[in-house]
Amino acid sequence: MGLPPAEVVNENPFYQRKTARHAGCQIDYMIHTKFDTLYVCEIKFSRNPIGSAVIREMRSKIAALSRLRGMSCRPVLIHVNGVSEDLKDADYFAHIVDMGDLLGRVH
Repeated sequence: MGLPPAEVVNENPFYQRKTARHAGCQIDYMIHTKFDTLYVCEIKFSRNPIGSAVIREMRSKIAALSRLRGMSCRPVLIHVNGVSEDLKDADYFAHIVDMGDLLGRVH
């Protein structure tokens, strides 16, 4: 994603418990930058390309996420076996990361 390490405040999986004030949610991996940007990462391992249904899932998680006023959220998809054309065409994710490319896909 090209984030300089000096900009990263915190990076971890994240779990928010449900309370009377906000819904619960589980984020596979979240990066908080010093510019109050949250990169909300969904990690999908599937034998088939990931379809656009993941967008609804991400919107729901981001809507449930309790955050400070002024914080922005950038959705990120990390996958292994490709994404569908309709997902690409939706242009929802700030970044789509292919783990196979990062790890040097073996054929």
